[in-house]
Amino acid sequence: MPERRLRPARAPDHASPPACNIVSIAVYPAFWKRMAMKIGGEYNPRYVALRHFLRMGEAAGLSERLVRAEIRKVSEASLRALPDALDEVRALQPAEVYHDIAKGFHARRKQLADA
Repeated sequence: MPERRLRPARAPDHASPPACNIVSIAVYPAFWKRMAMKIGGEYNPRYVALRHFLRMGEAAGLSERLVRAEIRKVSEASLRALPDALDEVRALQPAEVYHDIAKGFHARRKQLADA
C-alpha cells in the first residue's frame, strides 16, 4: 500500500475577515458603509446577517450546523461578558459612547438571533 501524504488544505476563495471588523466600527456611522473585507459577500456591517456567515462558512468548507453553533456560542459568551466589560471601561474612563457600543452589540446580536 503506498504511503499517504498529508497536504495542506487549499485556502478558501473567500478569506475570513476578523470579527473585530464588525464591532470596531459599530459606533462610527461614517464607516458603516463598507468594512475592509466582506462577510459572505456583504461589505456593509449594517446588513450582515446569519445568511452571510453561513455563506462564508460554506466557502470555507464548514457545515451550517457548526457555523450556527459557533455564532450561538460567541453570542452567548459576549452577552454574559458585556455588563462587566462595560463596568470596567466606565470605571477607567467614563464616556457616553459605551451606551452606543452596547446598543450596537444588541442590534448585531438580533441580526444573528436565528442561529
